[in-house]
Amino acid sequence: MKGFTIKNIKVILMIVTLGGFLFGYNSSIINGAILMLSESSSFYLSKSEVGIIVSILPLAAMIGAILFGKITDLFGRKKVITFISLMFIISILVISASNSVFQLILGRFGLGFSIGAINTVVPIYIAEISNENNRGKMVMTNQVMLVFSQFIAYLVNYIFYYLNISWRYMFLIAIIPSIIIFIGSFFIPETVNKRNIKKEYQRLRKEFHIISKFEKNKRRFSIFIPGILLGITHQFTGINIIMYYSSYIFSSIGFKNEKSFFINIILGFVSLVGVLISFKIIESYERKTILLIGLEGCSMSLFLIILLNSFLNEEKYYIYMVALFIIVFVFCFQAFVGGVIWLLISEIFPEKIRGIGMGLSSAALWFSNFLSSLIFPMIISEYGLGVALILFFTVTTISIPYIKYLKNTRGISLKDLEKATLNE
Repeated sequence: MKGFTIKNIKVILMIVTLGGFLFGYNSSIINGAILMLSESSSFYLSKSEVGIIVSILPLAAMIGAILFGKITDLFGRKKVITFISLMFIISILVISASNSVFQLILGRFGLGFSIGAINTVVPIYIAEISNENNRGKMVMTNQVMLVFSQFIAYLVNYIFYYLNISWRYMFLIAIIPSIIIFIGSFFIPETVNKRNIKKEYQRLRKEFHIISKFEKNKRRFSIFIPGILLGITHQFTGINIIMYYSSYIFSSIGFKNEKSFFINIILGFVSLVGVLISFKIIESYERKTILLIGLEGCSMSLFLIILLNSFLNEEKYYIYMVALFIIVFVFCFQAFVGGVIWLLISEIFPEKIRGIGMGLSSAALWFSNFLSSLIFPMIISEYGLGVALILFFTVTTISIPYIKYLKNTRGISLKDLEKATLNE
């Protein structure tokens, strides 16, 4: 087996997209676990502790994205995937064995760090083993796995809550795909020239002044701005507020916990249908056209929820209409926004700075995620759902004009996209 390398592209894709599965499952399982933790005799969580436990993951993911954006350019994709999968295993074990809020926060930090890192390197890796004709679908496969794992997480939430199974096992399940990607990472091929990585990285620092001479070369730094703005847009639609807090939201407007978990299963199923539609259309239409449709749908859904909350919150059908528009919002995001943004970020940077570019964009995404998930439970508790959603509606709406100025990337090789970027 020494020196054996997997060459079947489908097998390679199956292994690396388990990174997307780990991302989706580990970030969404907290949705139900928070309610179970709050009811546990071992934990008495305040609103601020809930916010910290949830938001520490995106904060750590931001750090992981920044660090591994550089590291993946320096050491290559393959070794980084191996290391990150090991981090997942350790973090999952820490959370599953937690007996205090501090241990939970520590484990969630490790989990977030791993998620930020894996979601930086995997889209790059997939884009680099693809060609211009199938790159969209190949990268979108990671998003399909991510959303599928969210659906699995919601099923696990419902089943474990209904059967009164410990929340610890909800987290421990994720160790299985972590072990698979860890073992598989030893046999996947590298996608960059390992002999010249270190030399190229030093040349990159000198030529682009990205790290040590950032202030002296702001024009070169502007190459990262589109990706950073895309990352901010991704999170300030409010998608992960729904993914993290939907059980909490539904409970706050009048649904019982068991019904909240059941609606989450519907959300997970709708998400899966949406991302499969995205997979189907991604090579048929321009990325930004699909993205614009999605953002307009998300904006309208949020606006209708805000109106319901402001004027019709005493009506009998209020909670069902809110649930309906949340489902519509999630469908619009998963079908037309989520995976498209990750795909665009993986396409728009030149090869030598693709890792750093993906890292900075992911960091912006995760920092936005951290801010929104930290303050959301406090805002909804103090002012209600409508006020909590106004910020996301505003950012989603004002991002639409910017998207119209993005370049078309469909059907263009990464090398040609790189030439066009560097010649600007």
